[in-house]
Amino acid sequence: MNYRGIFNTESKKQMIHVTEIISIFQDLILFSAPKKRRKERTIVSVTEVLSPFYRLEHFSRKSLDLAQRDKKYLKICIGIAKNLWIPVEDQYRGYISSFKFWFSSQAKKVLLGGERLEDEDLKIIGTPDLLVLNHSNEIILVSLKTLTTIHQSYSTHLSICKQLFRKSFLKSPRDMCWNWHKFVKATQKSYLVQVSIYKHLLEKHKKVQISKSGVLILNKEGKIPEFICFSNAQLKEGLLMFFRFKELYEFFQK
Repeated sequence: MNYRGIFNTESKKQMIHVTEIISIFQDLILFSAPKKRRKERTIVSVTEVLSPFYRLEHFSRKSLDLAQRDKKYLKICIGIAKNLWIPVEDQYRGYISSFKFWFSSQAKKVLLGGERLEDEDLKIIGTPDLLVLNHSNEIILVSLKTLTTIHQSYSTHLSICKQLFRKSFLKSPRDMCWNWHKFVKATQKSYLVQVSIYKHLLEKHKKVQISKSGVLILNKEGKIPEFICFSNAQLKEGLLMFFRFKELYEFFQK
């Protein structure tokens, strides 16, 4: 399947209910830290700000556990990029081979890997995955992801759609496909917002001019990964959205 085509798919704008907009913060209210603890905190992580928009109600507990477990591939990839010896478990060999395909052909030098950045002005902490210099001497910001976690996370949502179709709430089987497109596109948008704020933090604190920013989708079978590069216009929009999300996050934390 051509995932680039899915990511670029444009759907018709639809009207949404006010309660649906507010509902995305239910997870934030239910799963965030107690109020006493929140008042003591002055800095929040990028992941926390974006967490309400991942819509946890679409994820099974099993899928969330698998996604958390699969985060180990990230540490392994960053370690390899920094020329460290790190043991690789069999379940991650495909991801690592996929990463090596890209890294050996594209990266000339690693400028930063897994380093936490803190911005006192924005009260934000973020940890970009990789910042590399390529063979054309361009500085590239790379966020490492896998399509496997998207498939796992979507399984529960797809099951619900099938059940609705059996009860004739959906007009046709195409609606199920549309939900998959919608889910993947929403996931890609969350990646854009995340990459946008990381680019902002790096350029501000590391005094670098980043030429390209995007997501490297690693392949479980060890095949060549796909790098999805965001345009400057997309990154500007993503950064603006992050600041809006942060304002809403802080409002609902009060």
